[in-house]
Amino acid sequence: GASARLRQTETEAHAAFQRLSKVAKAIFKNDPGKLKSLGLQGTMPKRIAEFIGAAYTLFDNAMNVPELRDELARYGYNDRKLEAEKQKIVDYD
Repeated sequence: GASARLRQTETEAHAAFQRLSKVAKAIFKNDPGKLKSLGLQGTMPKRIAEFIGAAYTLFDNAMNVPELRDELARYGYNDRKLEAEKQKIVDYD
């Protein structure tokens, strides 16, 4: 039903966020400015609206800031993967 679908999209969105967050935190661990530009300070927001906002910040900046995008691409997050993972956020939103 609808609630099962919502739970599934929520699970997929959270997983997409956590995967990219983990990679970005590993790559940029010594560059707090880049982590801040990705919105990665502290833990993943629990409230839905805050999570959606944080997820868009993470994916939009990962896709649109060349130095972030180029570095992430070296770790498997090319444009196609970023688009596919961001779509999980869009579906949840």
